[in-house]
Amino acid sequence: MGCHRMVAVSRPEIARLRGYWERKQPIRWARIVKEPDYVFFNHFPHINKGIRCQECHGPVETMAQVKLDHTLSMNVCVGCHRQKGASVDCYTCHR
Repeated sequence: MGCHRMVAVSRPEIARLRGYWERKQPIRWARIVKEPDYVFFNHFPHINKGIRCQECHGPVETMAQVKLDHTLSMNVCVGCHRQKGASVDCYTCHR
């Protein structure tokens, strides 16, 4: 449940997510961002490094549905990785 243990806990959508979590059932997600097949993206390393959802998605706490705040491109991702001292090795994002 990550952020939703603290963020927007009273929203009906979050209560529904919590139900899936508690029942240990998979969630049928609606894809928000479609990366090309040659790109691998995983939220977990970003979450573990303390990168807030808002850094890529904008003010999610005010959105009815989460979206990207800007266009994703290799230049944007590599620029952020360099700024934060993260790896820019090709295999970080391309598998």
